[in-house]
Amino acid sequence: MAERTLDRIVMDHLRGIARKEKAERSGYHVDDECTYSPKVIAELLPMTFQIEAALLPAAASDDAPGRGGNPHGQGDFVASLLDVRNAWITTAFRGDEARLIEARFVDDMSIDHIAGSFSMTPDEVKKQLARGLRRMVESLGGLPSRGCPPSCECREVA
Repeated sequence: MAERTLDRIVMDHLRGIARKEKAERSGYHVDDECTYSPKVIAELLPMTFQIEAALLPAAASDDAPGRGGNPHGQGDFVASLLDVRNAWITTAFRGDEARLIEARFVDDMSIDHIAGSFSMTPDEVKKQLARGLRRMVESLGGLPSRGCPPSCECREVA
């Protein structure tokens, strides 16, 4: 178990070094990189099918406290929509993954309804949805590296 933890720490550290090197050579800063979780992709995906409507200014009530984050207020909202739309177009889905994702997150169908429509069990639908979203995450650069904790001795001292 400890060996796997050490392997993960070393790999995360090396990925961090590689990211910094790539950023330096490509002319951008590592802080400019953006990653997407499956949850964020699922939230943005329906808007990518209606980008014009998604870009209209939000109603004032959408910014009311307690409503959660309003993506229209973020400067990177348009870039995020375009990133997710590009991932939708370029991801190499397998089997019915794309159709299932569209049915669930764009058409807002329930898992049970999708399962019945595709002659699958709800568990099979959930698994394929998760796999398809992971493929989209990977096409957008993957999840952020967990990296070492701030107290780790391998951290660079600036």
